[in-house]
Amino acid sequence: KFREDASNKNLAPLRNRIRHRVIPEIEKQLGRNVRATIWRAATIAAEEEPIAVQRGMLHKWLRARDVPDLSFDLVERVRALLDLASRVAKTNLPQDRHVRRRAGQIFIE
Repeated sequence: KFREDASNKNLAPLRNRIRHRVIPEIEKQLGRNVRATIWRAATIAAEEEPIAVQRGMLHKWLRARDVPDLSFDLVERVRALLDLASRVAKTNLPQDRHVRRRAGQIFIE
């Protein structure tokens, strides 16, 4: 929860310069309050970050195992296997290979 104190008026920290100078200028130029929109975008980005990390790690994992034709769709199908509640436990890879989930682990066969 936001709390006003003397440190919030100090313009040396970047966050305070953004709050006191940049955001008011953006609002002036756009003619509307953008604080809620910025907060919402930051919240979405923070929630998406673990997903982006998963995608990157899976892409690297698949590439290290010489899986050809890596695509966003393929990485997402493999990422779906991480959901232990999902009944889907297998997805196809190129070259007649598969990624499976068994006993909470994923592996290529």
